[in-house]
Formats: sequence, structure tokens, C-alpha cells
Amino acid sequence: CKGKILDEETILKNTIEKNSEVNFSNHAIKRAVDHNMDITDDELNRLNEGVRLASEKNLDDTLILVGEKAFVVSVKNNTVITTVNNNSIQGNVFTNINGAVIV
Repeated sequence: CKGKILDEETILKNTIEKNSEVNFSNHAIKRAVDHNMDITDDELNRLNEGVRLASEKNLDDTLILVGEKAFVVSVKNNTVITTVNNNSIQGNVFTNINGAVIV
């Protein structure tokens, strides 16, 4: 099973590197894989737009909602810190953020 997870992580990392202007921390990639989050090219484009909007407002740690997925992003570092999918987003409390963007 560990080999399968490593393969999924590699595939996700390659997709992100190819299609995203935003970096993903190892933790964020692991969370996405653990929760079977498929992140589409369209969602990555929307995430990129959310980071751009947050940057324009001088936000740093920002919650960006893309459809039913949530990304906590360090805007100044251009890095996704963690991810949450629709199965665990409801009832979740997001702390230490200074803004939210819905795209």
C-alpha cells in the first residue's frame, strides 16, 4: 500500500508542478493523497486566481475555497500549507488565517 501512496504523491506533485503557480507543502500533498482529493487543472487555475486576489489585498495566511475543497495558503510564501476536502470541511474550524477568498 505504501508504494501506491508514493505513486499517488508523485502523480499529484507532477500535476501541481506542471499546472500550478502555487507550491504545495509536503504536508498539503500528503493530506490531499490521504483524503483522495483529485485536484483538477481547473481547480488549480482557480486556486492560482485566489492566491492572486489574496496577494492584492495584502493577505498572508488565507483560506481559499475552490468548490468543495479548502486550501490554507501562505500567500507571502506562495505555498499551500494544508488542504481539506468536502468530506471533512463541514464543522471544521480554521484558525490563524487573516482572510478568505472564494473562487
